Amino acid sequence: MKDKQTWKEFYEAAIAYRDLKPWEWMHDNDIIGVQDPESGEIGYCCVMGNAGEVYALGLYPGDEGFKSYLLLLNQPDGISLEDQAALGLNQILLKVEFVDRGELTETDLKQIKALGLKFRGRNQWVQARYHLPGTPGWPINVEQAKRLTYALRQACEVAARFKEDEGVLYEKGDKMLLRVPEQKEGQLNWKDKYVKPKGYDVTPFPVIKPSPALVRKAKKELKHSKGAILFLFQYMRHQVKGDDGLPFIPRLALWISYPDGMILHMDLLGREDGLEKLEASFFKLMHQAMGVIPGQIVFNSMMGANALSRLASALDFEMMYAPEEPIFEEVIQSMDMFL
Repeated sequence: MKDKQTWKEFYEAAIAYRDLKPWEWMHDNDIIGVQDPESGEIGYCCVMGNAGEVYALGLYPGDEGFKSYLLLLNQPDGISLEDQAALGLNQILLKVEFVDRGELTETDLKQIKALGLKFRGRNQWVQARYHLPGTPGWPINVEQAKRLTYALRQACEVAARFKEDEGVLYEKGDKMLLRVPEQKEGQLNWKDKYVKPKGYDVTPFPVIKPSPALVRKAKKELKHSKGAILFLFQYMRHQVKGDDGLPFIPRLALWISYPDGMILHMDLLGREDGLEKLEASFFKLMHQAMGVIPGQIVFNSMMGANALSRLASALDFEMMYAPEEPIFEEVIQSMDMFL
């Protein structure tokens, strides 16, 4: 087995964390910063399990990872189930979860067997995955295993101290605890440092930045109508495999006429697709199929509303968030096998 020692240390660290059960006294908003000795990047450790559903350590790497954590933690009230699912699928993190045997793949089981490890019982088996937006979680590589080993060890260290004194995380007011590595005489030592978390100007979902040329062309050639169209934008409900064999979950975009519910155009966005594809479809739809700029666009998701928010300002159309619109449900039901 290649890199056997690295994987052995990873599993040892994961088992120690599992057996400590820090979720019994910590919550998912008790964040521990850990600076990676290899890259210097800060990872943000989240202890998961206090709700009794998922037992894990989540490591959110760097600024983008931490942003995805904050968005999930502070999701708006009253958003649809589709938007809740989308926020979950937009996470960027390394995750070590403790699951049942049936949740592991053959590759997971072979690795565990090669290391001579044995697990028994519910929520005892170690599963490690790397999550990117639109992915169900991919197996980690050896470099990620190293990073998680550091994070798991430091999470155990801090969690044990937190159990005795919660001030270890919060004694510096608005600053957070960061565990910082130091090399001394060939040994890796760790020390506490308190830092103020960065402020982020974040929106829950990506936004199209309108092309000035396309906006000018539309305003010059098209008139505004009083009519409406519907825009359904959400993650599909099943996985597909990319060219590299890795699974991902596409985003489905449907432009639907109102009130007859006819599908005008459909796009599938892969994990590498940006929102430029949506923008191009929208302008093509106006010029070739509609011949007008719609007066109103009705959305089934905040993900869709965010995507077109700047276009609404640029082209002066009204936006309406109405996931309960019956046509959306009819379309979803008719495409249920596809979704």
